[in-house]
Amino acid sequence: APAAPAAEAAEPAAAPPVATQKVEIPAAAESAAEAPHSSNRMVEEIVVTAQKREEEIQTVPISVAAFSADALDARGVYDTKAIVNLTPAVTVTEFGGFSFIYIRGVGSDAFVPSADPSVTTYVDGIFVPTSQGFATDFGGIKRVEILKGPQGTLFGRNSTGGAISVITKKPGEDFEANVQGEVGNFNEKRGKAYLNLPLTSTLGFSADVLYKYLDNQYTNYNRGISPTKDLSGRFRLDWHPTSYFDLDLSYFRAHQETAGSLVAKNIAPSPLFSLIIPKEPDNYVAQTDFNEYVKGGSYVYSFASTLNLPWFDIKLMGASQDTESSYSSIDFDASEIPLVDFYTNGQFSKAKNLELQFLSSPDGWGGSKLEWVGGAYYLKGSGGFDKIFLQPANDLIDYVTQVLKIPSPVLDTLAPLLDPLNKDVNVNLLASGIVAINSISGYAQSTYHATDWLSLTLGGRYQRERRYLTQAYTDGYYPATGTTIPLFNFPLESTTATNFSSREAISVEPMEGQMIYASRSQGFKSGTYNVINIDEVPNYVRPELVTSYELGTKSDFFGGMLRFNTAVFDNRIKDKQVAFVSLLSGGAVSLGNAQLAEVVGGEFDTTWVPLPDLDSGLVITANGAYLHGWYKEYTDGQGYSQTTGLYQNNLDFSGKQIERTPKFSGGFGVSQAYDVSASSQVEVGSDIYYNSGFYFTPENKDDLKQSPYRLLNARASYLYRPWNVRLTAFGKNVLGERYHIGLFQTDFGTLSTLAYPAQYGASLEWNF
Repeated sequence: APAAPAAEAAEPAAAPPVATQKVEIPAAAESAAEAPHSSNRMVEEIVVTAQKREEEIQTVPISVAAFSADALDARGVYDTKAIVNLTPAVTVTEFGGFSFIYIRGVGSDAFVPSADPSVTTYVDGIFVPTSQGFATDFGGIKRVEILKGPQGTLFGRNSTGGAISVITKKPGEDFEANVQGEVGNFNEKRGKAYLNLPLTSTLGFSADVLYKYLDNQYTNYNRGISPTKDLSGRFRLDWHPTSYFDLDLSYFRAHQETAGSLVAKNIAPSPLFSLIIPKEPDNYVAQTDFNEYVKGGSYVYSFASTLNLPWFDIKLMGASQDTESSYSSIDFDASEIPLVDFYTNGQFSKAKNLELQFLSSPDGWGGSKLEWVGGAYYLKGSGGFDKIFLQPANDLIDYVTQVLKIPSPVLDTLAPLLDPLNKDVNVNLLASGIVAINSISGYAQSTYHATDWLSLTLGGRYQRERRYLTQAYTDGYYPATGTTIPLFNFPLESTTATNFSSREAISVEPMEGQMIYASRSQGFKSGTYNVINIDEVPNYVRPELVTSYELGTKSDFFGGMLRFNTAVFDNRIKDKQVAFVSLLSGGAVSLGNAQLAEVVGGEFDTTWVPLPDLDSGLVITANGAYLHGWYKEYTDGQGYSQTTGLYQNNLDFSGKQIERTPKFSGGFGVSQAYDVSASSQVEVGSDIYYNSGFYFTPENKDDLKQSPYRLLNARASYLYRPWNVRLTAFGKNVLGERYHIGLFQTDFGTLSTLAYPAQYGASLEWNF
């Protein structure tokens, strides 16, 4: 495999506050260079970040996977949703415009901006505080890294499941430009452009722009469904006046309009409403009566400065970011009957953060025997709903009050506002809930190399967080006149939590190319308040704590032509945060705590060049994971009655499987690159992913279970080197496997959102 350019290897890392490590399968023997077959883009040397110092990935006592932009392109991966095909024990699902990422059974299914994900995402070292994504496709990136297990010591808050780091290209000293266009079925159109422009010998500028248009996978014969339209741009300025100082400034802006995963259909009406909601097949025809749509975007201003001193390095990073939905709407019953709709024009998440780091250098304090890092982190932010409207239709009011005769505090409160003799009266509920946070922490970690084959790592992080409500009320709202009537005004409470997370690890290298490690690591996820409340006081949700024990091996065989890594682990989760959806619970979306949960499992990941001398372009990849995740103690769960469909609480889910955690998942891929001449290359590849299925909720109902499924992808490309032009044809889910990206239960039944069926298309890329 070709080595990376020297300039790239020396480039300062722009990723999360971390240093670099090399991921490399060494080049084939010299005889392979004389063979007519070419090296594959899936086998290369790249620079990644996992800890805050430079080190080879095969000697780091942590599970981490890294993929360069070329490797991702060779696999046909363009966004975070497809990372499940790259590495084992990762699950990605969606609902309501939010993405839910689970790593080794640890994740979050909450789709409100006031709730934090359990798998943190970083873009150029900047923590992304919400799982609500806008323009999540990769554009102008350098690499993607996936860190597994709690990362509480170095990455801090909310990394109980792991961390995903996206590193974009940093301005370089040489001119570079790239344009790419793609077309496909579902009227798909994508465009990417990247420009690197050296302004002076010490000042560089880069820009990348990304555009996507895609029709929804569903059809609604009653009305149209909004397509996805994304537009984003990132602009960076890097100033390096001396060899020991660097300043990087960045601005990111994204805009999105889509129906996306907001589109759902009611495939299993609850017993409560089965008399009026017809049962429909789980297909791609939605019959909802209310428009599903979200319009919004995000922007991020950030900076990173590095000062290299003789004794140690100093880094200072900061950012201001804002993610906002100017309008979003969803049909809460997901049927053709007008019952309940939600819409909001003030959903947001804001954050400002600052981080100061001190990193050891080989010639500085501690020398080569002791490597250390320390720092401080500050975060201030807020998120929630300025205004969210619940729109009950007259059909619902008549059905509940006259047919079912079920008393409801909400309907009793609204009764004086409703005129049952006048069907033109239209009264909505207007709810507002905003929660803010102040967080400060300090951390330190060191690795002592006792011998050439034995290393010890010890680290810890102390953090203090204050969560507080800044807005919480419910009003009656008349759309016709724009007037409101106060109903509930909730107290603005606050809670302060402290935590200390530690990491201990030992690694031994019994022989060259072989490493065995054992580690214990902890993670802390912030507590929060439930902010979508109708008639209940916003309650505090306790922080989530994870302690993980891991034993792993990292091995290179046959001169690096075969890489085989394994790990077994035990994740113990205290006060796991679990989301629930119901109107009758006093709020539309609420979080609760499961007292104790545990996930034990194992995984492997391998990359193999089987014929380095005869065919260095042939690469085989395989990965797999086994997970057994269950609730050891969960005695106050929320759910629905099997017979009536009514909301229930204080349910005992102890012994139930953890949601979104398949027992087995894995993939197998083959890629072949072949030089047909000195000026051209053909690259073909295919991979298959298997998932044994999982439940979408802790209640473990059969109609909320994803059945086993398989995804087959294929691609072929032709590269013409004199022009640096690559033409690619691709197919995703070519067998048309039907599976869900979202299943949720509400008071009205089971809401289903299917993933896209077979997709195919072609792209053209030009580098100049």
